[in-house]
Amino acid sequence: MSTMPDKHQDTDVVRRRFINPPPSADDAGTAASIQAAKREFAKRLQQFMTDKGWNQSDLARAAAKFMPDKKFNRDNVSLYVRAQQLPGPVRLRAMAKALNIEETKLIPPGATASVDEDAPPLAMRPLGSGNVWLQINQAVPQDIALKIITLLGSVSK
Repeated sequence: MSTMPDKHQDTDVVRRRFINPPPSADDAGTAASIQAAKREFAKRLQQFMTDKGWNQSDLARAAAKFMPDKKFNRDNVSLYVRAQQLPGPVRLRAMAKALNIEETKLIPPGATASVDEDAPPLAMRPLGSGNVWLQINQAVPQDIALKIITLLGSVSK
């Protein structure tokens, strides 16, 4: 992100150029809840690390033992502790096992570990022959999820 001073009216206000468009009013609530979930996860993770007397490197080393490739970078832990990112399911499971706790102790209610936290809530990509690839990445009530699954099951037959 580049910045440049705004010299209008003799002030030192800094204007920023953004690559992405500013969030809409609809996005504000979602973004706030995602950021709140990241902050809560960060607090919980930091507390469990403190309880064990661990630093970020200690957690990374311990979690690596539970990873399929036996690798877990301290930089990932730093992103989690600074509330920059939520872990995906594999990393969440590895950290929980390393800390000897249930995964649910780390993830706040309503937050979910996702492989792609930046995916749009709904995406469709044409495949040809009247078919599309549908991707849904959002929280929905269980009854709606079951209806979608039922509908998709009847389509695939």
